[in-house]
Amino acid sequence: MLVPNPFKGLEPFRGTGMFTSDTISQFQLARPFPQFGGIGEEGRNDGRIDYNSLQVTFEKRARAGLNLTMTYTLSKQIETWGWNDVQKSILQRGLYLWDRPHRFTSSMVYQLPFGEGKKLFNVKNRLLKKLVSGWESNFIFQWQSGRPWDMPDVLWMNDEAILKDIQRKGVDRVWAFRTYPNRNNPNSPQVCIGQINNRGALELTTNSRDLEGCTINNVDVITRPGFSPRSQSFRHPSLRLYSPPTADLSFNKSVKITESKSLQFRLEMFNFMNTYSNNVQHYNTNAGDRNFGSLTPRTAGDTEVAYPRHIQLALKFRW
Repeated sequence: MLVPNPFKGLEPFRGTGMFTSDTISQFQLARPFPQFGGIGEEGRNDGRIDYNSLQVTFEKRARAGLNLTMTYTLSKQIETWGWNDVQKSILQRGLYLWDRPHRFTSSMVYQLPFGEGKKLFNVKNRLLKKLVSGWESNFIFQWQSGRPWDMPDVLWMNDEAILKDIQRKGVDRVWAFRTYPNRNNPNSPQVCIGQINNRGALELTTNSRDLEGCTINNVDVITRPGFSPRSQSFRHPSLRLYSPPTADLSFNKSVKITESKSLQFRLEMFNFMNTYSNNVQHYNTNAGDRNFGSLTPRTAGDTEVAYPRHIQLALKFRW
């Protein structure tokens, strides 16, 4: 008796093990056409970025030697790109990485009131007059909201667990979430994290089982099973990186030697208050890591923090 070949017409798929394996993963079965594996598409035009803002500028020009400009921008930048559920064509929509709701700047150019024709030190001695006259100061102040935190690929997150007053000074590790003490290591607190296993049941992650007070009833983060689609946007709407105000300051003096020749001296200080800022270094987004939701400032790379104070001197001769 001849038995019909069950793979007749499906020979291209025999090498995948799709029809010979004893088990098939739930992730693979969730595909619309499991036998085809991954299907790629090119040339789609689904993404977009929307930017809306209110921009205000105040200028005060040339009064008593002072020029002042101040700006404020209130904005929101939303991206729509990438897939949360590629099977159902559900696009990800959320904050763009350059979203900064608030930005304030102030710049000043001030001709210092010293020397010839000024209120202060209007001396007659030619040498002193040359030394104290012609000084000018430039000041630039900037402050803006921090970059939104890259959202981990989780099923759910409790926004109430995000700390309102993040402790940044005098600590080796900065936590953005509330933590629970570890029974085995009191100096190693962690975030309470649960996970949905492949049977659909909620359980504590391995790292969270040793935390005092952490139970499946009060977890602050729940990771999704591997076969389920993503449900969160790429960036968190509330938690942002540290972005304190910074300022630059400079002084310059011009000395006229002849009608066509002059000498200029400049003292320039960038980030002159030496403000430290983790404006790029992200909090740990790996929910399976003991350090999830934290960062260690001393490990930040040169491109992840603001530059320290820079001071430079310059001398320019014009003719």
